[in-house]
Amino acid sequence: MKFATAIVAAAVAAVASAQSAWTFPPEGPCVAACTDSVGKSFFPLYDDVDSNGPFFFTSLSYTFERGTPTTIAFMSQAGTCMNSCPITEQNSYRASYPLKLKWYQDSKPAALRRRRLAHFSSRTIHPSLAAPPSPPKHLQHAFHPQDLVACILVCREWHQVLTPLLWELYFDRAHYGKIPDAIASRQSTHFRRLHLTETAKPFPLHSTRLRVVAFSYCQLPLKDCADLIHANPEIAELDWTTHHLFLNPAQQQEDRDAEEVATVRAALERPTRLRKVFVGYPHIQLYDVVKILKKNPALRNLGLWSELYLGDIPAEEEGGGGIGPFPSVQDLYLNVSWEKNSKALLRFLRWFPNLELLKLARQEGCSAEALVRVCGSVARF
Repeated sequence: MKFATAIVAAAVAAVASAQSAWTFPPEGPCVAACTDSVGKSFFPLYDDVDSNGPFFFTSLSYTFERGTPTTIAFMSQAGTCMNSCPITEQNSYRASYPLKLKWYQDSKPAALRRRRLAHFSSRTIHPSLAAPPSPPKHLQHAFHPQDLVACILVCREWHQVLTPLLWELYFDRAHYGKIPDAIASRQSTHFRRLHLTETAKPFPLHSTRLRVVAFSYCQLPLKDCADLIHANPEIAELDWTTHHLFLNPAQQQEDRDAEEVATVRAALERPTRLRKVFVGYPHIQLYDVVKILKKNPALRNLGLWSELYLGDIPAEEEGGGGIGPFPSVQDLYLNVSWEKNSKALLRFLRWFPNLELLKLARQEGCSAEALVRVCGSVARF
């Protein structure tokens, strides 16, 4: 009996010596509460705070034995809980994880001795002190992650693969104010869909693989919007509506800046993979629209929020027949005055032989008969 007691005392002393090197600061209160509550649901004596406690290594094993069913299940539940914690606590947890993992791996032999000691003691002291049994094997195929954040916290490989999915969409009305600008800027390389309105103040964007871009009266300067379009050649959907749309014609003319207009036009000519484009900028002209159509052969939806003057479209016998057709376009939205553009509009519509939906913002005086005659494929007006 004395010999067994001496072995237990020596093992405990060895574990305490190894654990004394733990110098990491405690986690935030919310994150700590999550790991503690989830840990105790797995192991009633869970304690990852007291570095000199008898079950410290056993508790850490739930977090750092990566790839095991126990750690996967633990990190899934803990990650779901942490999702509601302040972002500063979550970032601190992720930042310290690699260093803690290395410390645990370096000290792992002591952890294994501690588990054997717990198993030995469970036969002579009390069953509650035994190390928790391994979960049944069927848990290897019954892992149901609660959400994306929980999956990201499982291991480094999952973090690298899934983090881009977490940041795929940035919509300022939902995210601005909840996500610090510095973090949003740093993660903007992962953005694939970007929606900016008047809500967000400008912050640096480093996106280069955007596929959906919407600038709706946003505070981002026009030049910065244009630069972002130039930096993202994969854009498939573009919605660009500026505050200039609210100005009356006289104000629009006064506000017109040649360099600014050239910047916007150059940006609109940059994409070549557009399937959908809506533009609300009063200085766009017909030849700008033609360039967009010619550079995007897969374009299906075309919308022009600002008034477009079509009076300069030449008739076919005057050379206008060489501009179209554009068979890919199926939906068309136009802000055109029928009174000023009736003949030109009919010529314009002939460029779209497969048109299915036509919307006219200004329908006063429109001839339905003429539209039907020209747009025989249109199902809805």
